[in-house]
Amino acid sequence: GYDLSIALSGDTNRFTARNGTATPATSTDVGGTGQFALMSNANFESTAEAITYTFALGDPGVGLGGLQFDVFDVDAQTGAWQDRFEVSASLGGAAVPVTLTPTVTGNYVSGNAFVGLAPVPTAGGGGEGTITVTDPLDTLTIIYRTGVRSPANPNAQVTAYSLIDFCPPETAILEASKTVAVVGDGFAIPGSDIAYMLTVTNVGTSTVSAEDIVVADTLPEDLVFVSAVPSGFTGGAFAPALPATNTDCVGDACLISFAGGTLGVGETGEILITARLK
Repeated sequence: GYDLSIALSGDTNRFTARNGTATPATSTDVGGTGQFALMSNANFESTAEAITYTFALGDPGVGLGGLQFDVFDVDAQTGAWQDRFEVSASLGGAAVPVTLTPTVTGNYVSGNAFVGLAPVPTAGGGGEGTITVTDPLDTLTIIYRTGVRSPANPNAQVTAYSLIDFCPPETAILEASKTVAVVGDGFAIPGSDIAYMLTVTNVGTSTVSAEDIVVADTLPEDLVFVSAVPSGFTGGAFAPALPATNTDCVGDACLISFAGGTLGVGETGEILITARLK
């Protein structure tokens, strides 16, 4: 139910076929797991060449709640090739931490990259590396290039990406309250002004803003509407329009409805309604 797309850029003309199949392609040939994976066979002609995979995940700015998947056959062969996968993630353009976990036999981690260490069989285990992101993200970028141990013109090398396990995007959590007080702390007698405060707070621990918030209340019939003022929200408006000042609230005539507001995480919005006791 969430959009995912992969854009390829860089030296994509270096993709070659494997076993008669043009790559990139889904295949069970790599990794020894028997599962379908996104396989690529790249034959770089210099160590300066690279291919970038950009994963666009979910809606921009919201993305997914996290993900985890394996890369297969990240390895090295002395005098032939050395695989290097540089991995980064972001949400709305801001960097998100990525955890890389290598297999001992095939590769190791250097900074933000998996680096091939020793040869492993393409159709077997030993060249895996696990990519884990536990924070929300909308973009994952992998740059595949050769390592410093590759010759000037590396041999072709096949690698693959496994199925992706992901968490759904986090959602905003709202808490709302209403307080009623006599203006000036006097007595609730005819002619007194009454202050209604409708308060909404985005208490979620995620990075998700609460959008299209609607706050509504109908004043009781023993009041006359005076005014209503919003604060703290980004955007939003009273819809339908506010009752005219001095509107008698009999027959549910005083509906106060504020719609379309946005609150970021930890932000609070308020609607201060003033009415007069009949």
